[in-house]
Amino acid sequence: MIGWYRLSMSSNSFSDERRRLYHRVLHEYRAQYINYEKYYLASDCLSSKGKLFDLITTLFAAVLLILISGLTRGLEAAVVDIVVLFFSASTAALSFATTIGSWKPLATEYFKAGQIHNNLYSDFDEMVKERLPDPEESDEKLKEDCDILLQRKDELNRATPQLDSKWYFRLLERENGVEWDRKSLEELQQGDSEFYNPPDKPDWYKFKRFVIWVLL
Repeated sequence: MIGWYRLSMSSNSFSDERRRLYHRVLHEYRAQYINYEKYYLASDCLSSKGKLFDLITTLFAAVLLILISGLTRGLEAAVVDIVVLFFSASTAALSFATTIGSWKPLATEYFKAGQIHNNLYSDFDEMVKERLPDPEESDEKLKEDCDILLQRKDELNRATPQLDSKWYFRLLERENGVEWDRKSLEELQQGDSEFYNPPDKPDWYKFKRFVIWVLL
């Protein structure tokens, strides 16, 4: 289960309303991080997979030409026609499989969606790390701006393409569950604003990720 594991509140310098607003926005802030990272992950994987299929198609076509050249020497015309037809159909089938995968258009679409979500995440980042811990900001103004921010997030979620749930779970796999420390407003005020530190992964884990990527 994903979650934050550390909560520290040592003073009462902020109003209860500010704290409730902070926890509400903090939840959406983290969700927005997952949103834009999912789109970038999907774009990167699909782009790489498209390049791999293009390479396989090119190599396969080159091998076919060599085979056809070797196999057709000394054969009767009818047999040559059959061999050429078989290998041509095989190449066409592989090209068709690559085409229906729509790797490149989807990768581009997901990357653009990731950029839009990333821009919104930056606004959340400013709200959480700078404005909410600022005692000079009024609770009323913060609530108004936070409501606008959350509304933008809902509208953006409806406007951008929906991702399959596998990208969510692959992101968790990549980033060790996306577990964050849950900072208090006091900690943020003191400059302790690092919520997430992704752990280093060993080489065997990178190989495991590659195998999963190929299968999915």
